[in-house]
Amino acid sequence: MGALVYVILAAAAVFMSFKANIIVGIAVTAALTAYVIYSKYPDIWAIKARSAFAEGKFAEAKRRYKKAVDTGRAKPSTRIEYADALMRTGNFEDAEQALNNLLRYKLKPEIANTAKMRRCMAYFKQNNLEEAYNDAMEIYESGYKNTYLYSLLGYFKGENIHWGNGYPRYSTRPTDGNDEYCGSG
Repeated sequence: MGALVYVILAAAAVFMSFKANIIVGIAVTAALTAYVIYSKYPDIWAIKARSAFAEGKFAEAKRRYKKAVDTGRAKPSTRIEYADALMRTGNFEDAEQALNNLLRYKLKPEIANTAKMRRCMAYFKQNNLEEAYNDAMEIYESGYKNTYLYSLLGYFKGENIHWGNGYPRYSTRPTDGNDEYCGSG
């Protein structure tokens, strides 16, 4: 409903300005067009980046997401997607930094947990297993559970990383099947 009000107000402003003077009408139309382009600039780059990412052009997607994020007005979901593109191109430290920058803001719990899960993967890919595990378990213990979180925790199990006293250690022994995070339902 709010967007409709803005469209009606903009149309009224254009109509009234053209009624007053054609030059004023052109100026008001140009100003409104410039404002719409300015306000949607990050979204335009994000759409282009998503298209490149879907085509498997990860370096191009990374470049386009960076343009969106560099405006300072990118949505949190765009910033998370930028981190995904960074990880797909092997820039795990940059992805971690991008996610840390995002997590400094007050976010909706679902967005914050998504960013933390992506950061968990960035930590894991940098072999920072303790931080990866701590992030994943913090999310799990907060009650937020989804398939992406379970897949992250599955990486730990698949890598035969066993946790004792909060610190990882590698083992060649098979897991004992008593992993709390795999729960029964």
